Amino acid sequence: MASSSDARPLRVERSARRATKAAPSSPHDSPNRPPIASAGSTSCDTTTERDARAAGDRDARVAAAASRATTTTSYDDDARTKKKSSSSSSSPPLPRAMRDLPRLYDIADARRIGKGGYASVFEGARRADGVAVAVKRVDTTGHSAKKRERCARELNLCASLPRHDNVVFLLDAFASEDALVMIFPLARGGDLRGAIRRRRRARERFRARDVWTIFRGVARGLAHLHARGIAHRDVKPANVLLGDCDSSSSSSSFADVKLADLGLAVRVPDADDARPLRSKVGTPFYLAPEVVRGGGYGLAADVWSLGCLLYELASSRSPFDEKSVDGSRGKENDARRSNGANGDVTTTKERMRKKKKKKTAAATAPSVKDVFRAVAEGAYAPLEPETHGEKLASLANAMLDLDAARRPSAREALRRAEDALRELEKEEKAAKAAPPETARGETRRPSPRSGRWLVDKHPAAV
Repeated sequence: MASSSDARPLRVERSARRATKAAPSSPHDSPNRPPIASAGSTSCDTTTERDARAAGDRDARVAAAASRATTTTSYDDDARTKKKSSSSSSSPPLPRAMRDLPRLYDIADARRIGKGGYASVFEGARRADGVAVAVKRVDTTGHSAKKRERCARELNLCASLPRHDNVVFLLDAFASEDALVMIFPLARGGDLRGAIRRRRRARERFRARDVWTIFRGVARGLAHLHARGIAHRDVKPANVLLGDCDSSSSSSSFADVKLADLGLAVRVPDADDARPLRSKVGTPFYLAPEVVRGGGYGLAADVWSLGCLLYELASSRSPFDEKSVDGSRGKENDARRSNGANGDVTTTKERMRKKKKKKTAAATAPSVKDVFRAVAEGAYAPLEPETHGEKLASLANAMLDLDAARRPSAREALRRAEDALRELEKEEKAAKAAPPETARGETRRPSPRSGRWLVDKHPAAV
C-alpha cells in the first residue's frame, strides 16, 4: 500500500504535466500564474512552489471525487499512476479496478450486516485464505460532488493512516465510475451499540472493568487520530467495533476494540486553532455544544462525544435521550405504555400496543430541535459517584463540560482510564489474597497446590 507521502508527489507531477501543456509559450504571457515545480525538483522550497504543490494535490483529490460525468476513470487513473511509479513496493496500489473484486473476494452470497446513511456493509471472504472480511460498498450513482468527495476523503485517510490496534484499518479497495468498495477486517462481536442494547433489554449493565476496558480502547484510537491532526467527528457506540468476543456475555474481556467509520473524519487545518472546523456534521445525540451553536469547533468536540459514549457505557442510555430531554412527556408515555390509554389493560389493547410499538417509540423520542437545545444547555443528569464510582463519574462529567477549553484531551482521558484499570487490578488481587468470610464453626486455608481456599468444618463448635 502506497503511503500518502508517496502518492502526493505523483499527483503533483501529473498536474504539472497538464499545466505545462496548457501553459503559454512564454512566462511573460501569464505573469500572474505561478510556476509548478515537478516532483523531482531539487530547487529551494519557496512559497510559490509550496502553493503550487498544494494546488496540484487539491486538484487531484477533487478530480477523484467529482461527478460521474467527469470521473469515469478518476479512481482507476490514480491507481495506474501509482502503479507505474511505485513498482518497487510490495503492496498493491489502491484502489484497484472493480473487475478484480470477484477474483480476490467471495461476495456472491454475502449477507448484509449493516447499513449507514450512504453505504452498506456485507460479510464476505478472502479467496486466498478464506478469512472473513467486511465489505463496505458505496454506490456513488446520483450522489452529489460533496458526497463523492467524502468517499474519496475516507479512502485517502484509511490508506494513509499507520496501522493501530484500536482503529479499523483498510485491507483493500476497489473503485469504478459508479461505486467504491472498501475491505476491512470483520468484527465478530458486532458494534458497541448492539452490545449496549442487549444489556438494556436484559436489565443488566457492564461491569466496571468492562466499561474501563472498552473506553480505554476507544480513547486509544481517538488519541491516535488526534496525534495526527485528524478529527473523527462521529464518535458513538455504533462506530465502535468489538472483536472476537461474545458481546452478550457478562464474562467477555472486550480486549479487541476498534474505532471505525472515518466517513466524516477530516484533517484539522491548524493544530493551534481551537475552532478550525465549521461544518455541522455528526449524530445529534453525540454532537458537542460548540458544533450545535455553529461557532466553530476543534478536536475537543470529539472528546465531548467520547464523554457521551462513556456515559452510555455506564448507564446503558444516552445522556440526552427522551428521559433527559423531556422527562414529563417520557413519564406520561411510559404510563400509557404500561396501563393503556385509559388505565384498563386488556388482551386486545396489549396486542395493539405491540403492533404500534414503533409508532409509540417515535412519539416518545425527542425531536432534533429538543436534543440540540438540551446539548447547548448541558441539560442532562450527571453520573452519581455513589452508583458508578468516583473516577468514572468525574471523568464523564469533565468530558461533558460546556466549555471546550476545560475538557481533558483524548490522551488525558486515556491516562485516567489506564489508572482506573490499574486500581481495579490491585483491588481484585487484594480480594483474592484475603480469605473469604467464614460461617461459624468453619476455617479456611489455601490449598498448597491450586491456591484455592479449602473449608474445614468443626461440627463440635456449631
